[in-house]
Amino acid sequence: MKRMQILLAAACAATLVFAGSALAAGDTGTVTLSASVAAKAALTLSGNTAPNFDLSTVDNGTAVTATGATTVAAKVRTGATQNPTLTVQAGGDFVNSTYAGNDIPASDVTWAATGNLIAGILSKAAPVTVNGAWTGSNTYTGDMTWTLANNSNYSTGTYSNILVTYTLTAP
Repeated sequence: MKRMQILLAAACAATLVFAGSALAAGDTGTVTLSASVAAKAALTLSGNTAPNFDLSTVDNGTAVTATGATTVAAKVRTGATQNPTLTVQAGGDFVNSTYAGNDIPASDVTWAATGNLIAGILSKAAPVTVNGAWTGSNTYTGDMTWTLANNSNYSTGTYSNILVTYTLTAP
């Protein structure tokens, strides 16, 4: 009899286990995650963003340096082996509004550079590279100190401003 009770208890337990699993349901699913990181370029100019050259206070032949440097911060996101570039280009020459045709060429403007920048000569004909050997994502910074040659052939008068365009590219 005892044996019968154990068998009956075992049968009931098995029935409950199998009955419970017969009522349960299950399923699985998947999600595919992906990521996309695009190249990014952000340029900040600060410090002296409107350099002025006053040639009236120096002798001919003495170059004039604008007071205060233009500070450049170029933040780029790109591939680890990619080379971001920073260029500048003059929108024209200093045009003499007092004596037509007596303009000061943009190429008479040069800059000294610090940090991650290199020195150069301004051009209206083509962009001039400002960055050194930049590779990969980073924030590259430096200062540009502008200088204007003081040529004895410059006429007196009022000259227009030169708009200098900076272009930062992150491939």
